[in-house]
Amino acid sequence: MNIVSRFGLYPISGLVCLLFAVPGCATTHAEHEAADPHRIISAHVDRYHAETSNHSDDHLDVTDPEELAKLISFFPELGQEKVASSSGEWVAQIAIAFKRADGSHIKVATDGRWWSEGHGDWRANRGLGGYMDQLVALHERVAP
Repeated sequence: MNIVSRFGLYPISGLVCLLFAVPGCATTHAEHEAADPHRIISAHVDRYHAETSNHSDDHLDVTDPEELAKLISFFPELGQEKVASSSGEWVAQIAIAFKRADGSHIKVATDGRWWSEGHGDWRANRGLGGYMDQLVALHERVAP
């Protein structure tokens, strides 16, 4: 990752391109972001209930950019492959497979309070459980 994409300096690079008329240089932040192979483009969610923990009761795919951004916001440092020495004694109720533009996946398990990519546990941002309830309800209203 270069300094431009790391710190979101696309407007500055665009200004440099404009001021010095560098050919082929006038790309936008959206174009840079769309070209990022690690960009998350969708999420498949399976939600399990205590009575039927062997299979998923709710399945949904999140592709709407706003809903996807909101879902991602609950998992600080998602996809950074961080490792923690601690792992809690919680039972995953939700499995999420975030799909990247390059076709790779980031798999997350969560109980609504804690989450893991399989290398330790992390605190989810507040409100994940309620948001998942809303997301499932919205999906049920929209589904045929």
